Amino acid sequence: KEFPNHSKAVVSTQSTGTYMAHVATLKMMAENNFESAMTLLKEAYEKDPKCDFVLENLGMIYIQKQMYDDALECFKKALDLVKTEAEAAHLSALRIGIQCQAEVCKEYDVKPVSMSDIQDFSQMTPAPQE
Repeated sequence: KEFPNHSKAVVSTQSTGTYMAHVATLKMMAENNFESAMTLLKEAYEKDPKCDFVLENLGMIYIQKQMYDDALECFKKALDLVKTEAEAAHLSALRIGIQCQAEVCKEYDVKPVSMSDIQDFSQMTPAPQE
């Protein structure tokens, strides 16, 4: 079946914050490129500052870069924008978790290993046992 407005919908969707956040996340995962993903997410936020998904993903990048205060600020802003109780619970859990992690790191002067410390995902899997 033909959908005459399909191509228009695809083009208009590409400029939304949600679409840009998905592209940034895929780029980060495929290329392990946190800087590029962060740039895309900041652009998405400029275009769509009321998109909680952009703020959540930007917060997740900040966590990977151990920029906890920035991550907490993103989650706080996103919490004000969510539309469902489930989204609020999810973001609250992220915010509380990272707040605890940041406090422990400061108190014990430790730096957790993050995805940005790993050069490729193969480093995450244990070596085969012989």
